[in-house]
Formats: sequence, structure tokens, C-alpha cells
Amino acid sequence: MITSEFNHEKYSDYFKLSFIKYSSSMIGILIILTSCLRIQLSGYSFSKLTVPFIVGTLLIWISFESRKKGFVKYHAYIILLGFSFIALNGGYYNGGLKAPVAAGLFIIPLIGGVLLDKTGAIFGFGLNLFCLILLSLLDHFHLVHPFDRNLS
Repeated sequence: MITSEFNHEKYSDYFKLSFIKYSSSMIGILIILTSCLRIQLSGYSFSKLTVPFIVGTLLIWISFESRKKGFVKYHAYIILLGFSFIALNGGYYNGGLKAPVAAGLFIIPLIGGVLLDKTGAIFGFGLNLFCLILLSLLDHFHLVHPFDRNLS
């Protein structure tokens, strides 16, 4: 009788690697393309969208770097930080917690849990909490730019 034992750890690392390789490159390309469209259509200056361009380029770089080195944990931490910077930038320029991108903050702990297990979920929850507190403080002291439907 032949019994084969399924190696969950090897499959988990393969899933994480493929998630980082493909999703980070697609999300990075999507961020850069939508930022270019937003500059072209709504008249935003490049300075308002510097953070999305940097994060998009960083995500594409992580995709290529993970193809060479395999799954490395700091790639996942960089992805989580990039998502939180995108949410903070979008919230700052579009009305604080009322911004549509603020709803994406709740994805950060989920992605952290998928990529880094328990520590990633805790790190993602901490980032989520930090971003929510920062956006609510900016909103409370009226330091955010008001949401303008014509520019979004």
C-alpha cells in the first residue's frame, strides 16, 4: 500500500510565492495605469499621485525580485506597507474616512494573514488601526482635502 503524505508547508510557500509574483505585478500595473488616467482625465498634478506611482513601481519590482529569489517574508511586509500608503494617500486627498479607498483598509489584515500567517494578520491589523486613527485625526482637525466627485 502506497501512502503519500501531503506537504502543507511546501504547498503553502508555493501559494504565497505565486500570489506575490502575479498579484503584485498586476496590482502595480493597475495602480500606475489608473494614476496616469487620473492625471489625464481629472487634472490632478503628478505631486498628488507620487505615492501611488512609487508603490506601483515597488510592487512590480517585488514581482520580479520574487521570481529570482523565491518567497521572502520582507516582500510581503513591503506589500502590506504599500497598500497602507495607497489607502492613506487616497484618504488624504479625497476627504479622509469618507474616501472610497478607506474601505480598502480592511483588506490589509486579510492579505497579511494569507501571506504571513498569524504574525502577518497581527501586523496587518496594526497597520489598519494606525491608518484608521491617522485618517480620523486628519479628518477631525480638517487637514484632509475635501472629497470632490468631479476629481475622483
